[in-house]
Amino acid sequence: MQITGVIIAGGKSKRMGKDKLSLLFRGKTLLKNATELLENFTTNILISSNKDILDTKYPIVNDQIKNVGPIAGIYQALLVAKTSKILVVPVDMPILNIALIDYLLKNAKEEALINVYKTSTHTQMLVGIYDQKLLPIIRNQMDKNQYKLRDLLALSSVNMIDGTAFEELFVNANTPTDLQKLKEQYER
Repeated sequence: MQITGVIIAGGKSKRMGKDKLSLLFRGKTLLKNATELLENFTTNILISSNKDILDTKYPIVNDQIKNVGPIAGIYQALLVAKTSKILVVPVDMPILNIALIDYLLKNAKEEALINVYKTSTHTQMLVGIYDQKLLPIIRNQMDKNQYKLRDLLALSSVNMIDGTAFEELFVNANTPTDLQKLKEQYER
């Protein structure tokens, strides 16, 4: 499957108190961790962010509609991607790994417009594969001021992939405490 990797990095980092992109984890910035993960699967990588990012060789994609969350970043990435499918990961999940992404790609269904993980507690909408055929559906949702990614599940063909084996990897670094806990657990 030809795919474009997309890092969702457009959040305001309010709970963190500073820009997440440059925070260090395992000796690298969160952005570097995410790009290196995606580089295992594609050379086509986009960064969805409304910030200027100087320390990357990859193109930055800005949201057309600002301050509505990751749906705008996914929409814009789908618009500019050179492939019909994009592989999305958030910048603030630093312990995602190759096995998780590999499993997602191997279990993705080509005909599904959305391929995402379902764990015992959540549907992981920010770790998934999205198809360009979603563009009119997402546009219609945004035109109605409906910005929740979860709302797309009822409007398109979805392949839910069992992610219980990877459940502990879906951890966001939203606050300084979150990041510190991840460092204590994984930086040994």
